[in-house]
This record gives sequence, structure tokens and C-alpha cells, in this order.
Amino acid sequence: MTEQERRKIAPNKIRNLINRRQFWTFAAAATTAATVILSGGGALSATQFDGRWTLTLRCSKAPDGSRGYTVIFGVNINDGTVVGDYVVPGQNEGHFHLDGPIRPDGSAYLHMTGETGKSGFSYLNPKPGTPFDFDLDVRFTASQGKGRRVQLRPCDATFSRRKAGDVDKMIAGPP
Repeated sequence: MTEQERRKIAPNKIRNLINRRQFWTFAAAATTAATVILSGGGALSATQFDGRWTLTLRCSKAPDGSRGYTVIFGVNINDGTVVGDYVVPGQNEGHFHLDGPIRPDGSAYLHMTGETGKSGFSYLNPKPGTPFDFDLDVRFTASQGKGRRVQLRPCDATFSRRKAGDVDKMIAGPP
């Protein structure tokens, strides 16, 4: 092989080496990006919402004439899972249990179960103590959450993060 032929080959080898290096750099970057996207956002984690929160659930008058009401109660978020109970001391009826996971982006589809309370406040006016369940579609940020009831009557859910020293408060409105 002549010197001239070697000079032609050398730039091609360098060019091929550069092209391969660029390819693998691109491949590594693409793999990293795909991992971040598929894992739900990388640095974000549902545990960023962990702590004590207050839920205000406001249900307006329903199309069937059921009266509106507001209940306020505490919920806890631990490992990205919401759990809360609304129970009025001394009453055997009219209570809620809320639970469900929060995704790392702050979206949550929470499930509420319980038994109806006083007549006139529940949709279609079932007798007190009748089991019910419905869902809340919620979006959380670092300090608050806002959402709506999915089924039947219109209800707005507002979550606010409690600060250290905040007392547990529960306002007993008819559930």
C-alpha cells in the first residue's frame, strides 16, 4: 500500500470513528431521555406531596333537589398515597373514607366510600346509613390540590397543605 493510499484511508477511519462516537453519544442520550420520560419525569416523585393536608369538599345543590353541603377534614399523604376519614363523633352514620395514589406529576384519581348522613343532603335522597362511593379527579401542586367529583352531583375538592403547628380541624356539615 502506498503512502498516498494510506493518507486516503486515515481520514476515512477518523471520520468513521467520529461518526461512531457521535452515534453512541446520541444513543446514550436517547436512552437516558426515554428512561426519564417512561419513569414519570425523573426527579419528580409522588412522595413530594407527603404530609398532612386539609380537604374541603363542597357539594352544591344537586339536580334532584338534594341540598348542598361542605365538609372539612384532615387527610394524610404517605409515600404518595392519600388516606383520610371524615367521622362525626357520636354519630353512627354519615362518614367518608378517602384513599388513592398520587402520580409523580400531581394527578390523582381518588376513591371516596362511606355511608350517607341526614336525609335531604344525599343525591336521590336515600335513607341515612346507605353505602355510597364516588371518585375525585384531583391535581396536586406543592401546596394545594384542586379537583372535582366525577359521578352524579357537582362537588369541588380543595386540598391545602398544613403547616407545622396547624391544628386538626373538622367542620361537621351533613355528609
